[in-house]
Amino acid sequence: MEAHGHVTAADVDVPDVSDDGAPETDVIDQEPASRGHGSESFFILGEGLVSTSRGGREDAPAQPVTAATAAAQAPPFRFTRSGPKGGRISRPARRKIAKAMTDGGGTDSDIPAGYTYLGQFIDHDLTFDRTDVMLGEDIAPPDMLQGRSPSLDLDSLYGAGPDDPVSEKFYEADGKRLKMGKTQGLGGPPFQARDGFDLPRHPERKKATIPDFRNDENLVVAQTHLAFIRFHNRVVAELADVPAGQRFKRARRQVTKHYQWMVRHDYLPRICDPGVVDDVFANGRKFFEVGADPTEVPTMPVEFSVAAFRLGHSMIRAKYNWNLAFDNGDGGASLAGLSADQRAALTERTPLWFYVLREAEFNGGKLRGVGARIVAETFHRAIEGSQFSIVRDPAWRPTLGPNSTTFRMVDLLLFAFEGKKTLLAPVG
Repeated sequence: MEAHGHVTAADVDVPDVSDDGAPETDVIDQEPASRGHGSESFFILGEGLVSTSRGGREDAPAQPVTAATAAAQAPPFRFTRSGPKGGRISRPARRKIAKAMTDGGGTDSDIPAGYTYLGQFIDHDLTFDRTDVMLGEDIAPPDMLQGRSPSLDLDSLYGAGPDDPVSEKFYEADGKRLKMGKTQGLGGPPFQARDGFDLPRHPERKKATIPDFRNDENLVVAQTHLAFIRFHNRVVAELADVPAGQRFKRARRQVTKHYQWMVRHDYLPRICDPGVVDDVFANGRKFFEVGADPTEVPTMPVEFSVAAFRLGHSMIRAKYNWNLAFDNGDGGASLAGLSADQRAALTERTPLWFYVLREAEFNGGKLRGVGARIVAETFHRAIEGSQFSIVRDPAWRPTLGPNSTTFRMVDLLLFAFEGKKTLLAPVG
């Protein structure tokens, strides 16, 4: 069955799928009290505070918005809609679709497996609430709004910076380098304990000492975070001639802009139609916050957060071969289990998350058309509104890759690990 018809983001429903082993793409999970993956709350401008629970939104309507309630709610994250709000299909139908999607399994992809979890890292950066690591300090309203806004500033790596009393624990005593941890040994070579190959951890609770705890949810995203720590520290070392007082800020700006370049030129073209990405970054946005002041605080479109960027869940492989010590050595969803009425409702009121995934399924796993446009425009706006921005500085070019126009994730890893296999894959 092809998912044509009226596509809506009616109820920001998400499929009832298991979170086991998947990258948790929690772009709408912003409140500290509900950061488990069972329930989510988010504030849609013009609609109010909307809550969801595992299995989709409850039937309670959004809270009405008045000037008084808007001021009192202090929204944890601001969402908007890029398209119309429509109807929804029944909950039983949603459950059947979700079961069909999970039962269908997944096929291998031409996209390297690491990009699944790079996407999870990027998602966490995009949705990081910087105010969480500044609690207890005086936070000005503009800082709170900016800190809870989508941007690609690597706040999930840096927190509020080494000068912040809460974030200083993420840094070495020099206030410039980020801390690293030590792996737990499993015996002799090559499985001995190693300094610098794990995230820094609390000595007793073993909890990672990083700004965003979500980046310790699984092995790959944790190692991705560690790679960015190493990347930053290597950049700091390369800036030894820069005055000490300027070194951290200079390093962060260089790291962030290389990261944004990699997202725009390497990550996005792998998951989206490159033509759509190029069009958005060359000609601007057509649907999302068109004409916005580049320095204004961005919002997050619900069409991205609960539909288009859910692509990450569908990229999970059945098993992975991590290393010598941890070797874990066809589908497309079939909707035959839906009744005729349910199939008709799905065609008439196709949930946007299903449409985007189905669209990608018919295009070799890449987002095209609707999905690619939503994702590319959201990332364009997030980069544009960041503290350091290659969109606002179009003349900027990378200096840490093979040439002045190329900087990919592989180049980041090669630079961070000094191009040495013994550092990149110490266990094999």
